[in-house]
Amino acid sequence: MSSDKKQQLIQAGIDLFHRRGFWNTSTASIAKHANVATGTLFNYFPSKESLIDEVYLHIKIQLLEELSSSLLQLGEQQQAKPVIEALWYRYISWGIKHPVEHELLNQLKLSDLVSKEAQDRGMASFSEFHQQMQNWLGSGELKAMDTGYLGELMMAQMQVNINYAIGQNLADMALAKHVLLGFAVFWEGIKASSD
Repeated sequence: MSSDKKQQLIQAGIDLFHRRGFWNTSTASIAKHANVATGTLFNYFPSKESLIDEVYLHIKIQLLEELSSSLLQLGEQQQAKPVIEALWYRYISWGIKHPVEHELLNQLKLSDLVSKEAQDRGMASFSEFHQQMQNWLGSGELKAMDTGYLGELMMAQMQVNINYAIGQNLADMALAKHVLLGFAVFWEGIKASSD
């Protein structure tokens, strides 16, 4: 089986799910959009639900690769602020460059369409960062809170920053100032004491 055809089908799913919604997109229209025979889709995905899971995981992996490159640049940095700040900038940059994937990922997270197994696989990809957040919370660098809450808070505020930047067509210095202000507001809310 060709991995190119599988990727074509995933990309067609992303495009059509974003434009038409999950319920208004048939497997036949996805196959047609991917320029493959309708039956070919079922060689790679036994159902529309399994394609939705793969779309979700594809976007999560794309995001993880973007964030991982940021962490590699930091090397052995262990303090919370520079790591969280680097992830903040990289995530927002990814969301602005990939608005369709960003919006679709948010829709999928809020829906009940992604299987528990796919959700668990997607979260496992971020287990190293979650462990680091637990370390920071335990060290007193951050206000005492649940790791899950901290992650949700960070995601929500990054999404607001992305949506505002896209909605206002921010670019260059205006975008940089916006992202910097957004991080400053977020950091003030989670840090344990003056840094």
